[in-house]
Amino acid sequence: MSGIVLKIVGLFLGVGGLFLMFGQGLIAHYGAPAAKPGTANAASATVSVPAGGPRVVSLSADESGHFQVDIRLNGKFVKGLVDTGATIIALPLEEARKIGINPAQSAYTAPIRTANGQTHGARVKLSEVRIGTISVPDVEAIVVPKGLDVTLVGMSFFSRLQKFEMSGKMLVLRQ
Repeated sequence: MSGIVLKIVGLFLGVGGLFLMFGQGLIAHYGAPAAKPGTANAASATVSVPAGGPRVVSLSADESGHFQVDIRLNGKFVKGLVDTGATIIALPLEEARKIGINPAQSAYTAPIRTANGQTHGARVKLSEVRIGTISVPDVEAIVVPKGLDVTLVGMSFFSRLQKFEMSGKMLVLRQ
């Protein structure tokens, strides 16, 4: 009797293992949204999930050398631009509203410098920032009321990774 039970348990474990490997393959293949066909300047992302190892996302620069990426903030996708020179994730007010963040006017107390000069932003905390399979919880950000056209993915995200490095037109993120 125990021999039959062991065979059944072994069968379930074997099938479960196959489903796990299949799921990891799906995550590795579909983890990051691909650039839309026909967008010549969109960066592309490659995701790999080594078994038992760190999560790795590789981003390639667009034709102008920028790393544009679909980033998930609080569960909603926005277009972002990698900016390792920015100390914090910076969100345009309209993008912040799209993901459910709408700071009170009195919250805009943090002085910031943009390309258009000095202004004040509202400090917020994002519950999750995700690029491909890399997910970082509780990330500081700032909402910029005007003068910013795209979300800038800054060091408040990158400093929480195990490693990130740029080589040529590739930026590799490791968690």
